[in-house]
Amino acid sequence: MQRDPTSRCLASFYFRAPTDRTLTLGAPIIQPTFTTVATAPAVRLLARFVPQNAYDRAAIISYQQDSTVFVVITMTAAYSVLSGNGYDLVIPDLSGAAGFDPAWALRPGGTLLWSAVRIGGTLGLGADAVPTDGTIQRTATSTGTIPAQ
Repeated sequence: MQRDPTSRCLASFYFRAPTDRTLTLGAPIIQPTFTTVATAPAVRLLARFVPQNAYDRAAIISYQQDSTVFVVITMTAAYSVLSGNGYDLVIPDLSGAAGFDPAWALRPGGTLLWSAVRIGGTLGLGADAVPTDGTIQRTATSTGTIPAQ
């Protein structure tokens, strides 16, 4: 198990009564492994996350190339079960989609900045998640760079 020294952990505990509580942080995020899926017509990567019990709700990977191209992929736990591949986040090939501009895609060469987020706990996902007494959310982040093959 490789741990990322740039990992950051956050935990939120929602409660009504101000009593003594114990809150446990999740373990540091384990860095995803990266595989190049394609280099044409655009660079497409697969970010594979290993299961971590503290982060059982979602995985997010984002890539930045230069200051103009940002690609973000999010996968919920429910979708990871449906796909049967766990948290394998692949950049889709959108080159055939109507209105897609190739300038929005990653290009070969240079370096990509990546950022990973894992989310777990009992709080639902999304802006409309409603915390209730005793609800917990754990989040871990990690960053790094990889070559754009």
